[in-house]
Amino acid sequence: MTAFTTPETVEASIPQEVNHLRATYREHGWTVWHGSSTGRYWAAHTGRMVMLSGDSAPELAAEIEKTQPSRPVVAVPARSRRWHTEPPPRPGPRGSWSRSGAVATVGTGVSR
Repeated sequence: MTAFTTPETVEASIPQEVNHLRATYREHGWTVWHGSSTGRYWAAHTGRMVMLSGDSAPELAAEIEKTQPSRPVVAVPARSRRWHTEPPPRPGPRGSWSRSGAVATVGTGVSR
């Protein structure tokens, strides 16, 4: 007896296939999803700056396997924000403060 695939069985199997791909490749840094408007399976790896697609789950898995290098991606440390010399001078105060630190009387709202 042969099994017939209907649109309902195909739609029901898509989440299962996506979940299987996610479980397989998530630990390797891959994000997997199915595009409902394109009907394609997609995978992205931000560490490698790679985005792949396939018409089926097995095709996408084969593409991921082809692009996986033999060694894992080494995380690049973020650039240090520490100052290696003295920090730049701070800007002076703004507004109605005078240089001596007293508040100017302009615009105090005092009526005569």
